[in-house]
Amino acid sequence: MFYGISTAAGAQNVPADTTLRENGPGQYEINLNHVPDALAAADYAVLLKRIVKGVARCNDLDATFMAKPYGMQAGSGMHVHFSVLDEDGKNIYVGEDAPSDRLMHSVGGLLEAMGESMAIFAPHQNSYRRLTPSEHAPTYASWGFDNRSAAVRVITASKPATRIEHRVAGADTNPYLVIAMILSAALAGMKEKTPPGGAISGDEHAISHEPLPTNWDYAIQRFAKSSFAYAALGPQYRGLYAACKHQELAEFALRVTDVEYDAYIRTV
Repeated sequence: MFYGISTAAGAQNVPADTTLRENGPGQYEINLNHVPDALAAADYAVLLKRIVKGVARCNDLDATFMAKPYGMQAGSGMHVHFSVLDEDGKNIYVGEDAPSDRLMHSVGGLLEAMGESMAIFAPHQNSYRRLTPSEHAPTYASWGFDNRSAAVRVITASKPATRIEHRVAGADTNPYLVIAMILSAALAGMKEKTPPGGAISGDEHAISHEPLPTNWDYAIQRFAKSSFAYAALGPQYRGLYAACKHQELAEFALRVTDVEYDAYIRTV
C-alpha cells in the first residue's frame, strides 16, 4: 500500500515525504515537502488525496479523508506550515533573537480571522465531531511556541526554517480555500500590525482566547457575514459558498439518525 502511494507520487512529481503511523486504526499521516508556490502546494495536496484513494482501491480497500470517520477514534486534520520569503529569498519571519514582528503580526491576523473562517476550515457536518478538546484539535483561537495544543504553532527550532503551523483545518477541507484564507489572514495581520496576544503554555487557555465555532450552523452564519471573507474571497464567492453550505445543512436537518430512533422512538 505505502509502496504504491510512494510510486504513484513519484510518477506524478508529488513531493510526498514521510509516512507516520497515527493514533487511530488504519490512520496515517503523510507529509508533503515545502514548495515555494502556494498554489502548487494546494495542487499537490489534492493529487495526494487522489493517489491515496486510487491505491487503496487497487488493494480492495477504501481510504477516507473525513475529519472524524469513527466516533470513538481519532479525527484527521490538515496542518499547513508556511513562511514568507522576500525578493532576495530571505525568510521574513526570522528575527535577530526572536521571531520577527512580521511573524507575530501574521499570528495576530490568523487569530483575528479564525472564527470567521471556520466554515472553510470545517466545511461539513462531520467536521465538527473532530473539534472537541479530547481530540487534540483546536477549540480556541490561540497560539504558542512549539505548542501542539494551540491553534497556531510558532516553530523556531531551526532559525532558517522559522515558520507558522496552522493546525485548525480538517482532512476533509478544500486545500485551495484553506491556504487562501490562511495567507489572506497573515497578510492582513502584517498590514494592520495586529498583536497576537499572549502565548499559551500547555493547554491553558485564558478567558481572553476566543472559542472557535464548534457548530456548523453558527460557523456558516459567521462566514456569511464576515468582512474578512468578503475581502479574501470576494462577495460573490462568499455568498455562493454560504448558500451551498446552508443548502447542505438544510438537507442534513431532514435526516433523522438511528441514534435518535434508538433513544426516543419508544420513550417519548
